Amino acid sequence: MKINILSTAPLGQISSMNHYLNILDKVHDSECFSNNSVHIKHLSLSNSFLEKTPNSLKNYFHHFFVILNTLFLRFQNSNTTNLIVDGSHSYLVNFLKRKNINIVFAHDLIPLLNEIGTLKADKPSFFGRQILKLNKMGLIKANKIIAISNSTKNDLINLLKIQESKIHVLHNPISANGTAEGIKQNYIFHIGHNGHYKNRESVLKVFSELLEFFPDLKLKMAGPPPSLELKELSSKFKLVNKIDWLEFPSDEEVINLYKNAKLLLFPSRYEGFGWPPLEAQALGTPVVCSNVASLPEVVEDSALTSAPEDIETFVEHCRKILSDSKFSQEMVDRGYENTKRFSLDQYTKKLKEIYEYNY
Repeated sequence: MKINILSTAPLGQISSMNHYLNILDKVHDSECFSNNSVHIKHLSLSNSFLEKTPNSLKNYFHHFFVILNTLFLRFQNSNTTNLIVDGSHSYLVNFLKRKNINIVFAHDLIPLLNEIGTLKADKPSFFGRQILKLNKMGLIKANKIIAISNSTKNDLINLLKIQESKIHVLHNPISANGTAEGIKQNYIFHIGHNGHYKNRESVLKVFSELLEFFPDLKLKMAGPPPSLELKELSSKFKLVNKIDWLEFPSDEEVINLYKNAKLLLFPSRYEGFGWPPLEAQALGTPVVCSNVASLPEVVEDSALTSAPEDIETFVEHCRKILSDSKFSQEMVDRGYENTKRFSLDQYTKKLKEIYEYNY
């Protein structure tokens, strides 16, 4: 079998899709795929080029070159399996040979949820709506869809009426393990961006109340610079000197932030999967997170959970971990056990089965 892994993430960009591409590269380099001819096709412009492009033109340039490079693939032989890494570019199916097997990874349906107003975010532009329409067509035409959670599978069925039989659930793998446990420092950790669904304002609210019980506690926030709303909230709660805003830390820095934290606080309103809770657990850190979308199936009973807006319960959960070292260690042990469900070996075998599955 010839497999083309189609990457649309700009080369050199630090992003979840490039991270995912690295995992797929490792998986396809394993013994399980030794009899297959596997090629990674980078369809996007480089990140260094896009950084020099005016913001108003970046999306146009990006999608134009992705489509152009995809059209060149039409000259390839048939009997090729094309694996589209990023479901937000599922429109590629519309430009690929129908005689080939075209598979799309569906990570989440955030653009669609933004469009219909489920998530409180800016509605897509005219150009964004056209891309979204093409993505819907691509998902419908795809031979197979790999959903990274049952939550995403249900969204595909309920929102796009995708045929259930062609959707395969394959949870993301986690490669870190408990041997990397760090020396705990007096801070709680959050990682994410400023999108509404990440619910970073609740992180600040919970932390503000925790300071009443743990006045020396610190909060470390990894991601982009804080939004104006978060800055105002930080000032309102007098947290300016208690929060470290860590802008786009490296992978190595993130690992240390995870493993040295007392706990990960992750009150997200929506996730297609949710890497951070698993990453924290794999590095020996207890998790307090929300109980919506994919998170319940990812953490099961290995984390303390609450509704995204239930600040009081989040505070109680954090207090329990911060004040009870025995209980904290119990949550660490549960976390280690939970990560065993997401091994790279299991992921590799399941992906192989999906490739070979015939309707």
